[in-house]
Amino acid sequence: MWCHWWLVGLVAAECDIDQAAYLQAARGKVSSLVPSHKEGAALVALDPSETESPAAGNASEATSPTPLTPLAAESPAARNASEAASPVLALATVTGGVDGDPHVHTLDGKHYTLLREGTFSLWHFSGYNSTFFSSTMMENRSVEVDWQIYVHYAGGHSFAKGLLLMDQTLAPHPRVTLEFTAEKCHWRQKIHEDWSPVVKATDVFVPDGADYVTGFKFTENPHNKGMKDLHFRMNSKNGILQVATLKVACHPGSHINTRLVMHDASLAHFVQGQLGPARNLAEPFPQPGVGRRAVDNPPSAESGRPLDSMSTLQSEDEEYLVKREWMQLGGSRNAAHYLKDVDLGSSELKLLSCDQGQEQHARRLCRKHLGPSRELAPHNTWRRKIFEDCVFDICAGAGEATAEMALEIGTA
Repeated sequence: MWCHWWLVGLVAAECDIDQAAYLQAARGKVSSLVPSHKEGAALVALDPSETESPAAGNASEATSPTPLTPLAAESPAARNASEAASPVLALATVTGGVDGDPHVHTLDGKHYTLLREGTFSLWHFSGYNSTFFSSTMMENRSVEVDWQIYVHYAGGHSFAKGLLLMDQTLAPHPRVTLEFTAEKCHWRQKIHEDWSPVVKATDVFVPDGADYVTGFKFTENPHNKGMKDLHFRMNSKNGILQVATLKVACHPGSHINTRLVMHDASLAHFVQGQLGPARNLAEPFPQPGVGRRAVDNPPSAESGRPLDSMSTLQSEDEEYLVKREWMQLGGSRNAAHYLKDVDLGSSELKLLSCDQGQEQHARRLCRKHLGPSRELAPHNTWRRKIFEDCVFDICAGAGEATAEMALEIGTA
């Protein structure tokens, strides 16, 4: 894949570069072009549903982004003139996510294996004040944005089994709640008290009077039939900004892989949770007989090597473990029952060992589905990490479906 700069629009997750170093550089480059993310900021977010068709594929990297429609009360002619006069900036993006057993990818490029069941705060975006023109007040209004994603890990390999998303902006209780489980791999939404399925691409939000403040937008994923991408959107002086996009891959009865793209790397420091940047994840000491995942110089299919000679970061993420039950957080009764059924009841999990022959077999299966290029990519890139996660999971007994789902989230 070719990697291009759109001013500062290099997409780290899709290019063979070190995302941790990239995020640090992106902050400086974005801040040098954009004066502020508060009043007067001239930001334009990318919306894949509006700038890329399924046929466009990777060609979208060379396409200039278009602004989303502003919500301020102004005539179309005035709005078009304003858009034509304002520079369109494609901002640096960063990616995080969870795949497999589970392997967590933070927004600043760290990569570790979680060794615990339970519900965790995956991504919490808060503390950012967005300013926009209020149609109700007829003046500028500033609102602190608050979005929360919870994830539940369960089962023999502690795979992700459930997601719970909430828009907590302007309210002590969520204005909109979304839910997704591996039982059926369908999104559900709750506005006020009623749960209903999300059956098509749609906007989901609750206005505050006449003002659109924050909301979600579902679009069909062009690469993964039946799956929907979820966009986090907020109002601003320049119209609706797309802050992040959540992509999922899921097979009913199996597990969930997630990939979250933040469309402005400089906003990542407003994120807490497992995907948050600047986390203190220390390299563990080797433990004999414990299975680990390779992070560099993969062996050939002929030579192989035992997993207990490999290493990976590990964590129990105690600081992000949520003690409340699923329904207490705002989830549905049906999802709570499903997650209880798949829980093993063990708070801590141990990694498994894998011999040379098993590793060779795992690499062949991952190469079959993901192709050889991901195995040869630089080690601190999303492409390489997805491949090594696939090897780890199949070697630990997860099955070939794990490789299929790795491909789906890797191309989402």
